[in-house]
Amino acid sequence: MTFDTRLRMKVMTVFLITGPSPAHRRREIRESQSRLSHPKRRAALRLP
Repeated sequence: MTFDTRLRMKVMTVFLITGPSPAHRRREIRESQSRLSHPKRRAALRLP
């Protein structure tokens, strides 16, 4: 096994353990907060 292959395996393992990036989670939190702060938009999403 070469050094390059070992490095790639280590990087992939770290990525799998950590899960989604923190930036992705921050965006989801921001989107949910904006939805909750706009009651008219929330009411418009409820279709009959």
